[in-house]
Amino acid sequence: ADEVAGWVAEVCAANGIETILAERDTPSPALIYWAIEKIGEPNVAGVINCTPSHNPVRPEEWHGIRYSPPFGGPAPTTTTDWIGSRANQLQITGEEVPTLNLEEAKAQGKVRMFNPIEEYTDWLLSKLDVDVIRSYFHGKKVVDDEMHGASRGYLRRIFDKIGIQYEIVHGEKDPYLGELAYANPEELYLTRCMDVVRNSGAALGFARDTDGDRFGVVDAGGADFNANQIIAMLADYLITYKKYEGKV
Repeated sequence: ADEVAGWVAEVCAANGIETILAERDTPSPALIYWAIEKIGEPNVAGVINCTPSHNPVRPEEWHGIRYSPPFGGPAPTTTTDWIGSRANQLQITGEEVPTLNLEEAKAQGKVRMFNPIEEYTDWLLSKLDVDVIRSYFHGKKVVDDEMHGASRGYLRRIFDKIGIQYEIVHGEKDPYLGELAYANPEELYLTRCMDVVRNSGAALGFARDTDGDRFGVVDAGGADFNANQIIAMLADYLITYKKYEGKV
């Protein structure tokens, strides 16, 4: 991902596109936050996220590139089809793509570096009732399975700021995912997280895929819940108990 992101920045810089490059692997939601909340339209052309997401490792063979339009959501198929067609055209014709060495681009101010972890986590905390969360987890521990991915350190920072005890699983940067064959936060790949929750008496476990936009939750008994189940539970809570109305 580091290498591919560097290539993207070199192409953008050479073609007159001001580029803001993450200093380290960064979760997808944090990239979108920075584009929308910190820069905002009409100054954003989009987000190019260099990630294989939750897909299995394919060393030296494949790597994912995801484009998000200025509004931050997924690019429509018409857009991604055009990007793929353009890439194929360049390969077939052998047309050379202009690039500018990354260090030169930085020196010329065409590429600027950023790290959103502090501002993004502070922004998330500003949306939460921290006192309620702190009270609920008083004397309890949570387990956070970072799956060797880009969300490393993000929940840790939130837990540290509000005083929640935690234990980290798979917390080292590892593009080859260590013991994990597949960094997808669902039951087959959450074995270690589930075991640690059960054996440590933790209240909850959390897990996210490598780019931090898929999540899973493990309850105190070690049972896992995927994102779709959690979102349905939250919707039920908001509608049934909070009496919210409107669209979901």
